[in-house]
Amino acid sequence: MDEKKLTNRSLAPVLSIAGSDSSGGAGIQADLKTMLANDCYGMSAITALTAQNTMGVTGIMNVTPEFLRKQIDAVFLDIPPKAVKIGMVSDCLLYTSPSPRDGLLSRMPSSA
Repeated sequence: MDEKKLTNRSLAPVLSIAGSDSSGGAGIQADLKTMLANDCYGMSAITALTAQNTMGVTGIMNVTPEFLRKQIDAVFLDIPPKAVKIGMVSDCLLYTSPSPRDGLLSRMPSSA
């Protein structure tokens, strides 16, 4: 997809792989706000849902490695990111979700 089709102005697509913060102050929510403030088109792959507020985290529910891979594949298939930011990966099994053969580095566009 052409970046110009995303919005009226050209924004660099960036993928954040991180947890979701129900209070909106951290995780994917904070990443998306920061990306937009820096003229980037933020996309996300959620590693975990959290129950949290400004006083603390009361619960974490991880996604499966298979579902994380589906999210990443969906993004790369349609709007390949120019950069990837990795935040909270709360389960070591999620580190192996993108296999070495088709890992993130092999999917990133090469720099000219």
